[in-house]
Amino acid sequence: MSQPRKNREDGVTHFPVPSRIRAGAIFRTRSRGILLHGSGDLSRTQENDEIMKRVKEFLGEGAWCPACGCRHRVGVEHVLYGEEAIEHLTDLVKTRFPDAGVALVADTRTWQAAGASLRDCLAARAVSAQPLILPDPGPGLNPLCDRPSFLYLRERLPDVACLLAVGSGVVNDLAKWVAFEANLPYAVVATAVSMNGYASANVATLVDGVKGLLGAREPFAIAATPHILAQSPERMTAAGLGDVVAKTVSSADWRLNHLIFNEFFCPLCVGLVADIESLYLEHPETIRERTPAGLEALFEALVLTGFSMTMAGTSAPASGGEHLISHALDMMANRDGIEHDLHGRQVGLGTIFCAALIERLRDAPLRDMPLQVPEFDTTF
Repeated sequence: MSQPRKNREDGVTHFPVPSRIRAGAIFRTRSRGILLHGSGDLSRTQENDEIMKRVKEFLGEGAWCPACGCRHRVGVEHVLYGEEAIEHLTDLVKTRFPDAGVALVADTRTWQAAGASLRDCLAARAVSAQPLILPDPGPGLNPLCDRPSFLYLRERLPDVACLLAVGSGVVNDLAKWVAFEANLPYAVVATAVSMNGYASANVATLVDGVKGLLGAREPFAIAATPHILAQSPERMTAAGLGDVVAKTVSSADWRLNHLIFNEFFCPLCVGLVADIESLYLEHPETIRERTPAGLEALFEALVLTGFSMTMAGTSAPASGGEHLISHALDMMANRDGIEHDLHGRQVGLGTIFCAALIERLRDAPLRDMPLQVPEFDTTF
């Protein structure tokens, strides 16, 4: 195994092949390896180490999965977590696009949280950054990931080489959508641990009143700064927990779809997050109190669920019936002209309902099970 070396510029120890994952670490995924920037002193579980080794196999061009026999790929090249994550991201952007400008996509709140500091970091490295600030649709209303918002950004997109999203769910999805349509790479600075779409190639959008998913391209880098995440609204952190707790139900739904409808199923994709669920399920108070260890565990779980969806080529590893409940609430709110709650909070509520249904299914006598599957609408 290669020996660790000290970087003379940032004083951070670099581990070419990780033997342990440490709390507070910045880990960067590369084409065939993971580079850790150790900055904490809390040892992580052996399961974390094994998870990252498994993910590493599918970086870049991907590899064949021994669990399902399919080829999986993770397109995210860098995941940066730590107080200097934004600085490291700007270094990556400068290296990757040395003579080109970038566009910063944010809303008014995320611009204040991290957008202005990201612009200043880019300016210090002589990178031209043009802000694209998404306005609120009305007093007291938040932007939506819908076609009007997409067109607003696309029509104002300057001639740049890259998009940098500064935000969470809506901002990240819109930047991902615009970047894909413009055939541009994009990266994201996370401002909240509120959803699992950071590492996913999917865009959750509302088109003509119908909630659905669009296929796009995952970011080449994800950066998150702990103090920025800790300053986000409490309800957004609760939403992130709701999104990852749903994994227990969505995995069961996916398995049932495999058994009943012969849908593709991959145990490895399911297991990515299952191995670290104890980090937040057994200590939910760390999420409520937003401790450094709690926020990092939640952020890691959200990133890994995004990896699992990308590797599987479907949202099924992290999205089941509980997400359909949330989508229905979104569409009902749109119909009635009112705001819906945060996606993850609705998903958390849907998880409770779906868990109760699965419990009833588990306890139902086998003779009560239908011998034949009734016809169903394949559109949905």
